[in-house]
Amino acid sequence: MSEQARPARGRRVMVVICASLQSAWCAVLAFLLVIAYQPPQGDWDHSGLAAITGMAFVVAVLGVITVLVDLVPLLLKWLSWKWLLLPAVLVVLAVARVVHLSSAYPAS
Repeated sequence: MSEQARPARGRRVMVVICASLQSAWCAVLAFLLVIAYQPPQGDWDHSGLAAITGMAFVVAVLGVITVLVDLVPLLLKWLSWKWLLLPAVLVVLAVARVVHLSSAYPAS
């Protein structure tokens, strides 16, 4: 194997590893976000509202951490900037859910 082929092969391996890990983690975040988008049973369901809001907040925080962790492979040019889109969209959806819940169900 030539010397030029080794770095390219190593880069491909890192791309596959980073992309697989990021895809699996975003699938977990998307599942948690689906749970956060479940409707509460009613205005009286304070514990349900707290759980839904908490889940959306957790997804937002974990999404921001994912974006920050994804900056490393991005700066090393193992992944393209497009890989930041999915966790960023998940963060926006989670924040939108928290904002919606706070406006639709104001604290009484």
